[in-house]
Amino acid sequence: MEITQQKREQLLRGIDPSVSAFGNARWCPDASSAPKWAADRIAEIRAAILDGKPVPPPSRAYIQAAEMRQQIAHFNRTYAPVIVPRRRSAAKPSSVLSIDEARRLAKEYGISFEDVTVARSLEKTAGVPLEDTLARIRLRADAARIRKAQELEDEDEFKDDPDEDWDADRHARTATRHRVLAQKSNFEDGCAHLKCADAHSHAGNNFSRDNSRKARKTSRLAFPESVIS
Repeated sequence: MEITQQKREQLLRGIDPSVSAFGNARWCPDASSAPKWAADRIAEIRAAILDGKPVPPPSRAYIQAAEMRQQIAHFNRTYAPVIVPRRRSAAKPSSVLSIDEARRLAKEYGISFEDVTVARSLEKTAGVPLEDTLARIRLRADAARIRKAQELEDEDEFKDDPDEDWDADRHARTATRHRVLAQKSNFEDGCAHLKCADAHSHAGNNFSRDNSRKARKTSRLAFPESVIS
């Protein structure tokens, strides 16, 4: 079947020239961008349909080309190398942190100059952002200051009630005393006495300096005018 170049282009574009004198009547999808091997077969099939003839079987050249494409595709799927992308190490900052900048950061975050140099070293060697390390150091410093302030406050609060005067037996006796008073008190005071009794019982059963102070502080808060002993 001989197909001219003009007719081939019309067939690929899906235009039937017999329907419109201007050749713009589309009867099937545009296949003009198909590869040459596919375009040749498409044009051959569409020409046969328009002429009312049976669709011819694929030519030997078409079959051989199709077999070759299948073999190439199978080879590429089977033997194509797996490309593993290389992991790039984190970029290390190249700028040098000046002494003035380190002092400014130390003042801004309320930490020492040495802490800033440590944070800078982590940024250069491990790629840890400088701001993140400074923030963590500041949090630890704040926590340490809070603990120190709490310790000083506790020392001042219990300076008239030495820790050496308390042991597990005394806490047990104080817990009993609170429970007896709870039975003789109104509802609100009774609840407070029972809370104190539980705190002293815990201190007696798990005696330590911290538990002892917690129990005594519970009693002071509940009954500031009278420390039961």
